[in-house]
Amino acid sequence: MRRNLINKMQHENGSMTEEVLEMEGITRAYFQKLFSAALQGNYSNILAGVERCITEADNCKLKSSYTKEEIQEAFLEMGPTKAPGEDGLPAIFY
Repeated sequence: MRRNLINKMQHENGSMTEEVLEMEGITRAYFQKLFSAALQGNYSNILAGVERCITEADNCKLKSSYTKEEIQEAFLEMGPTKAPGEDGLPAIFY
């Protein structure tokens, strides 16, 4: 039984290629474009019916940077032999 192998690929501009390196580039560009963040559109119409539940003051606090004191407090509250994240390193390591 004979398999059909892909021996041509189309560029975005419509031209075809049989060159392996070009096909690799086309494939790489396709997936980079597919999985990269695109320009954000105007989604205000989607969110128009959603009631806001975060006050402006809360939002400012949520968007603010962590202070050195907050980081130190969180660090001291962690159990020394418990790993807080997926890396598996316990607090005592840090």
